[in-house]
Amino acid sequence: MNLQISIYIPAFNAESTIKLCINSILAQTVRPLEILVINDASTDNTQNILLEFGNKINVIKNPTNLGLSHSMNIANNHLKTKFIAKIDADVELCSDWIELLMKKMVNTKVTKVYGWKPKNSIYDVVSDTYRWLNTNKLILKEHL
Repeated sequence: MNLQISIYIPAFNAESTIKLCINSILAQTVRPLEILVINDASTDNTQNILLEFGNKINVIKNPTNLGLSHSMNIANNHLKTKFIAKIDADVELCSDWIELLMKKMVNTKVTKVYGWKPKNSIYDVVSDTYRWLNTNKLILKEHL
């Protein structure tokens, strides 16, 4: 598969979950071109944990806590790929999440992607204006 995707993680005081989250991204069957973590001025050990990953990830540390929306805008302005995924700092992805996501993006007219499969669970969503595609790994939102 020739599509490239970047992943970003907004993080604030995520020392208890960030390592597992990043390791689940690094273990993907299809690796993202870039992993960017926006450290939103964490006051715990998050920054030191991020530094342990060396050049496997990129980190932007906000000088003050700017909030989730601002951190998301910073990430979107820095990433280089056409496809971008946001992962919360407390999410552990199944190992083929990116692969399945990219296959669905190629095979359907996907406009937005919602949900994930964190360890043996799936979220079902209902909407009047969109059809949801449930692959038992992720949920894709497709215009009808």
